[in-house]
Amino acid sequence: MKFSKFLPKRFLGVDIGTAAIKIVELSRWGERIKLENYGEISARVLYEKTFRTFEKSTLLLSSQNIARAVLAAIAAANIKTKESIFSIPDFSTFFTNFELPSMTKDELPSAVRFEARQHIPLPLGEVSLDWQVIDNFEKRTTTEEKNKKLKILLVAVPNEVIGQYQEVARICGLNLVSLEAEVFGLQKSLISKEETRVVGLMDIGAQSTTYSIIDKGVLKIS
Repeated sequence: MKFSKFLPKRFLGVDIGTAAIKIVELSRWGERIKLENYGEISARVLYEKTFRTFEKSTLLLSSQNIARAVLAAIAAANIKTKESIFSIPDFSTFFTNFELPSMTKDELPSAVRFEARQHIPLPLGEVSLDWQVIDNFEKRTTTEEKNKKLKILLVAVPNEVIGQYQEVARICGLNLVSLEAEVFGLQKSLISKEETRVVGLMDIGAQSTTYSIIDKGVLKIS
């Protein structure tokens, strides 16, 4: 697996699922990583309810109760690292693809935000957006290539979901380095950057199964 050079040398990956919380402690040497520790706790150990449900994008229990479970898993595994990355389930994240006319790099952000209004089912003020050009338009050389439409991958996460994760991290005393949709974590872990074939990723959870299609390193549908 390869990770950004900006990540700390040791960090946690935290996955709050419907029925369990899983935590991995990883160390980094260059672009390579090593599993140092692992912790897991089931929802039924502490509570009668699950941590979340498939029908509701936000966490079912309060931030305090979720944090209590995270801290229990950390204590059981004797984990000391504070830098952390939280995984957001795909059913709490909205993915879409669309095209834009050819334009400069500086014009893209406002154009993407304007087009996003046509695709996101929530007011833009209620979500956080992330996006990327998926056909590497900066490497276009000929006039014909430069005039082709730009293919955009847009990701939107409700601010309420992000706020809950930030609050859980704060209560646990963890430094939240980033939030990442599950599918992107699986993609980076399981699919080589050199892979040119279409790949299907199946993630079977306690209450839901997510199937994602990756084509030449690009998420097409989830």
